[in-house]
Amino acid sequence: MLDFLAKVVKGESTKLCRDVRIRRADGSYTWTRVKLCLVRNYRPQDNVIEMLCINFDITQLKETEQMLIKAKEKAEEAD
Repeated sequence: MLDFLAKVVKGESTKLCRDVRIRRADGSYTWTRVKLCLVRNYRPQDNVIEMLCINFDITQLKETEQMLIKAKEKAEEAD
């Protein structure tokens, strides 16, 4: 995210899509896909960072992905 904000300051980027693992207060982890569509106003010197973001909970998708990877590895071992 910091790299992205540095690019925003330079005028090199305005969009971002990244999967982020988040640790919750109870110690559990979830996955979120952050899709930043637009940086509307970026003036950190004035404490203003205005962005339009859409966040998706993709925890189940990541868990399914891990199960498929393990199943593939098990199948390859049996081959």
